[in-house]
Amino acid sequence: MDVYETARAILRQVGYPESIVKVMPEDKLLQVADSRRIETKEEYVCITPDGEAISSSKEQYEAEQNASEGISVLTTKPSTPTKNSWAELQTWVMQGNTDRTSYSYSAGCTWLTTPFWRMDDYIAVGVTAGSVDPDSTLAILTYTRTDFGTERSTDESEVKSGQNQIEVPGACANTYFNLPNDTASGNSDGTVSGITFRDFYMMIWLEGTMTNSPYTVPMNIISAYFHKIVAINVDAEVTVSGSGVGASFSISPKLHFNKIINNVEYKHSM
Repeated sequence: MDVYETARAILRQVGYPESIVKVMPEDKLLQVADSRRIETKEEYVCITPDGEAISSSKEQYEAEQNASEGISVLTTKPSTPTKNSWAELQTWVMQGNTDRTSYSYSAGCTWLTTPFWRMDDYIAVGVTAGSVDPDSTLAILTYTRTDFGTERSTDESEVKSGQNQIEVPGACANTYFNLPNDTASGNSDGTVSGITFRDFYMMIWLEGTMTNSPYTVPMNIISAYFHKIVAINVDAEVTVSGSGVGASFSISPKLHFNKIINNVEYKHSM
């Protein structure tokens, strides 16, 4: 097994989805292969039909899915949501092995059920200690596209890299992607044709450095996903506040977005 396949195997083991593993750039894979340790934390969130985001658990998500039935078909989208949507936000912190002061931080949000609202969604990751390199930022959106009529499904991805897409002070990175909407039209023979988009996953990656200290240094890695639920053109502003376990992201105007937040407590040591 070469170094890239070793890195992909590690990513799968710590919870990265296959859609991301397949498109992860080689320079990031080399960092993964050289990692000393990787820690991760997940957060499940239920978004109700009235737009409220409620912190939940994997068990509650599975119980709701087991209690519901339904096969996904292409239909005309209703004007308002009629059932819960579910998402999982996962955060990773990875320490280098050759250089133990080097770190990579990443956050990924997967839609466990297809979201009703699909507009510009934002994702952010940050750290409360050390320094970061904004030019190291990598963001990826993946999804599955199905063309009805040909019944052909393809996995597609969009990639952004470099500086933060939105300027935020502090040791953090953030960006946004537009979640594509389904299209549907009726045919003269009574059938429906169009395109559906499913299995949305958004990820952001940031690299940084900690001090070469003989002491253990506490740090917090925070991640956030903001899901837009109001169809209005606004210039959203992402900000970070607080420190340690109290560190968090926020977005303005907040009434237009659901917020999913995750905070990982970590101790840096050489």
